[in-house]
Amino acid sequence: MDKNELKHVEKIEKMMRDLPLMNKEEIMNQFKILGCLESYDSIIEQLKLTYNELKVSDSLFEKYEINDDQCVYPKEFIDMAIGEIILRIEPFSFTHYGIICDEMIENMETDLADELKLEHYELCFKKFFKLCKIFKVDNLDAFLFEVNNGFDLYAVLVDYLDECMEKGRMSNPKYYQQIIDFCLRFKKQFKKVNPFIQYSVDTELATVYVAIKDPKGEKMFLDAIKNHHDKTEAVLHYALSYIDNDELRALKIFDRYQSLLNKESDCYEIIEQIRQDAQEHKIS
Repeated sequence: MDKNELKHVEKIEKMMRDLPLMNKEEIMNQFKILGCLESYDSIIEQLKLTYNELKVSDSLFEKYEINDDQCVYPKEFIDMAIGEIILRIEPFSFTHYGIICDEMIENMETDLADELKLEHYELCFKKFFKLCKIFKVDNLDAFLFEVNNGFDLYAVLVDYLDECMEKGRMSNPKYYQQIIDFCLRFKKQFKKVNPFIQYSVDTELATVYVAIKDPKGEKMFLDAIKNHHDKTEAVLHYALSYIDNDELRALKIFDRYQSLLNKESDCYEIIEQIRQDAQEHKIS
């Protein structure tokens, strides 16, 4: 590490120590030293009009020539200070998307019981839905493309639903209700979603309906078999919704839709393995 790199690291470390203790006057004074002459009120007004706080900090870098040569803090101070203003200093009627992502990342990295992690994720997603409702976000792909902050919301969403499903199968019905509430709100809010996520959400919802013996589950799976591009995958998920409590019914589903199964599908091998395991279990 050369001299300039070392100095930059020292500035970042100082920023991380000092920023959480600063009031808005101290923050704005450092903005001026860095070359940003935007007023505090102007920054707040911009933050009120966007779900993407990075958009505000980016606009400041575009508008002003930011230079940290005469400042004890690095240029990154502006990005970090915007987040600090949102979190600690100025109340907003919604939580900005970047803050929600930070909360989800912290939840992932913190050693907590599974139940507590799921509670935290539920709170984060409630904040996310509120944000989308306020800003009338109905195209989730377009939203994520715009914010482009590197956070994989889809991966977290799928993991959250899978974990809730696992807890529900362990005889805790409140998690089934969490899945239903989440999926219905998701489907109501977002009219344009990529097919993979839409299918994942619909499958989780249909599986829960089957588990609680609601006939809507059967209908959703039959619709999926009719309309999903990979019918083998749809048949697999239909059967899996029964396999824990009624293995024979699951196997009959495979037989009923045998003519739709495609050996080229990634799911075909899984179906064959389930059949083989069931046969070996029967023999033994």
